Amino acid sequence: MDTLPLELIQHILSDACQDAGKTAASLRLVCKSCCALVERYRFRSVAITNSAKASRFLEICRASPGGGCGIRHLFMILTEQAPKVGVGEAIIQIAAPTIETLTLRLGMSNGASIYHTILSTPFPRLTHLTFAHPERPRYPLVPNDTSLRVDPPCLFPDLRYLRLAFGWSPLLDTAHQGLALFVARASPSKLTHVRLSDVKLTVRQIYVLRDVLGLPLPDFYQYQELQERTPQLPSSVRQYTVGVDTSFYVDRIRLASEIWEKAESVRQEVEGSEGTRLVLIPECQSETGREAREKWMDVRAGKKNAEHDWSESGVVGVQGWVDALENARGRQFNC
Repeated sequence: MDTLPLELIQHILSDACQDAGKTAASLRLVCKSCCALVERYRFRSVAITNSAKASRFLEICRASPGGGCGIRHLFMILTEQAPKVGVGEAIIQIAAPTIETLTLRLGMSNGASIYHTILSTPFPRLTHLTFAHPERPRYPLVPNDTSLRVDPPCLFPDLRYLRLAFGWSPLLDTAHQGLALFVARASPSKLTHVRLSDVKLTVRQIYVLRDVLGLPLPDFYQYQELQERTPQLPSSVRQYTVGVDTSFYVDRIRLASEIWEKAESVRQEVEGSEGTRLVLIPECQSETGREAREKWMDVRAGKKNAEHDWSESGVVGVQGWVDALENARGRQFNC
């Protein structure tokens, strides 16, 4: 190391410390000079898989010379065994000024404070955001606090990729209302890819899908049926991916065929225009925390593209959806 220019060493360390802290921890044990050099990259990439680790990580951050500054990539699961009050919020606020990719899974139904922290904190460098609600929350997806709903500031000015996942499979309009809060905080010229995971589609929800995509609605459909009009996607969004929970249709083949035929018609309609591309993906079960972490680690190690969650191919044609449903039924039976 003594023969290499400092700038080159820093570049090597920066590229090496992208694996959730494993390499940084090892390099800090080499020698005192190496420990000092790697300190600035110590928290470059961080994975926290439970609330106890979140509390420990916050203690380490506050005791370190930089106070935990410099986090670029953060994966965090907060479970029902909640940490001390404010731990998750504190970590998010420490990371916010420098973070570029954030994956947050709330494995707790009473995480309203963390949800509100995300919706009220500026993330000037954030480009990829995944927010998962594995359980049905006790807090509303659309907060009662009007300051979080009405004319929010642009808190995510560089956000390009946004994904929301729901473990309890809400209807599309409910899920999209929650998504709209995040979209409203992104730049209307930067956001290009949006994904919803684990939602239910019904015949009525097809009209919601049309409205989200800015397609004309039939004259006979009265939007007064909905409590609130579903916000449309900004024109910058090039792809809107909807992960449909196929388990809802396992014993409803006829209904499923009718819904999928209408959904396929919407997909074809936008495919022929210059608007947002619609991608429909069958999802027979929610992604587990372990699966999400493994995928995140693969991205950090360069085994998968950072846009992996937004680049999956959808199912085309009604027969494709019938085949996907049959596969889902087979997996359910084998379980």
